[in-house]
Amino acid sequence: MPLLKSLKNTFTNLLLVLFSILVCFLLLEAGFRLAGYQPIYQTYSKSSMLWQYDPLLGWSHIPDSEGEYIGPRPWPVEYDTKIQINSEGLRGPEITKKNGLRILVLGDSITAGFEVPFKDTYSAQLQLLLNKKLDTPVQVINAGVRGYGTDQSFLYYKEKGKNLQADLVLFQHVSNDPLNNITLHRMRRPFGKPAFQLKPKEYGGELNLTAYPTPRYPICSEFRLDQDFHVKRLDTALNRTLCQIQVNLTDYSAFFTYITMLIRQHPDMLKKLYFAASPKAAQASSATISKAEQNKTPGKSGSAHKASIGDLLTTSIINKLDKTVKNNKARFALLLSDDFQPEQVNKKWLQEKDVRIIATTSIFPDRVFAPPYSFKNDSHWTKKGHRAYAEKIAPKVLSLLSEMGYH
Repeated sequence: MPLLKSLKNTFTNLLLVLFSILVCFLLLEAGFRLAGYQPIYQTYSKSSMLWQYDPLLGWSHIPDSEGEYIGPRPWPVEYDTKIQINSEGLRGPEITKKNGLRILVLGDSITAGFEVPFKDTYSAQLQLLLNKKLDTPVQVINAGVRGYGTDQSFLYYKEKGKNLQADLVLFQHVSNDPLNNITLHRMRRPFGKPAFQLKPKEYGGELNLTAYPTPRYPICSEFRLDQDFHVKRLDTALNRTLCQIQVNLTDYSAFFTYITMLIRQHPDMLKKLYFAASPKAAQASSATISKAEQNKTPGKSGSAHKASIGDLLTTSIINKLDKTVKNNKARFALLLSDDFQPEQVNKKWLQEKDVRIIATTSIFPDRVFAPPYSFKNDSHWTKKGHRAYAEKIAPKVLSLLSEMGYH
């Protein structure tokens, strides 16, 4: 009996402590709201703004939607851009009837360019530059979507993009593509995506789509392909708990906003706290293939690095995208920059497969993503960054168009 009474008292005291903490938090929350603070996403935009669930692509833009894209969270606001999504679910104005040359640009957040007005994105700037040089009217359509990997861009073109009747398709590779291509769901994202399994594990192997239609993943979960292209869940109970706390505080707490504003003076600490909920096992997803497997991989002699599973998959998807575009009686070109770690893509093997590569080097001074080409607290490009990129690729795009008979 004394033991039972002691446990009861301990439990009661614990409940009192928890209740006291809750009351203190609610008082702090009320105080900070009265002081003018609000939950962080009432000031900033979520990266998933204007997304909808898509069974094939994972997510896509909501057609005929609009909103203000404000960020970067949690830093002082550097951009506040009005975003318009047309009836095709693409950023920009409505697509008019084809009259002349049409170019379709595929890519992720760099291509979508939510941080700048549409007219300042590199695709819109490219259209201006090409129209100044060619007698034929040129229309450049921006099909970039935030967070997309090579696989989603390929699936979009195969399902919908081909119907836009583009004469030339450009795909911009960026450094996080290999990781995105082996990721089915990332912590805190509202939607997951399918992924391609590469069999056999070499360039040009068969691509088999898995996790399609896209499942509804728990927001606090992490699913990726392992080195054998099997789907693995990487998060732990601790990851899920920390993630749920972060998600709820971010969405509902003004006090948390105040704490975040204090911590942002220490970027390293802020980064560690944000990724505390992410599974450590996720870092192993970029592990390289074994030396024996590497020796079996055709075309590998042209690369100076060990190919990761993501690299192999990315190169294979680009090759498949190229073939699909050509089967649709259009031309394809891969936009590949030294600033985006081109060693992730086996250029020699792709060129042997007759894939056109538009390689750009030193787009920005010293290949550094920094002001004035990108925002101070965000690696995405400013107006000047987009313009510099458009000016860099325009001459090479013109050369390709000349080969196609446009002058």
